[in-house]
Amino acid sequence: MDWRERIVVDPNILVGKPVIKGTRLAVEFIVDLLAQVLLILLTALAASLLNHVGYGIDHIVAFVGTITSFCIMFV
Repeated sequence: MDWRERIVVDPNILVGKPVIKGTRLAVEFIVDLLAQVLLILLTALAASLLNHVGYGIDHIVAFVGTITSFCIMFV
């Protein structure tokens, strides 16, 4: 199913913000929630990597770059 069939824009629902069809959940809210979860996970991973000998900032930057590239593929 195409994402366009699941997201609707109706001026009578949340002042015309894009929402998930059949709900009042704004796409903006879902994206913000996912971003917060991702930030928490990346912070935990960074702390974990920095506590292991041999891992440093370069490893974290490489990981974040890989995750970013992976996420862009699905946008």
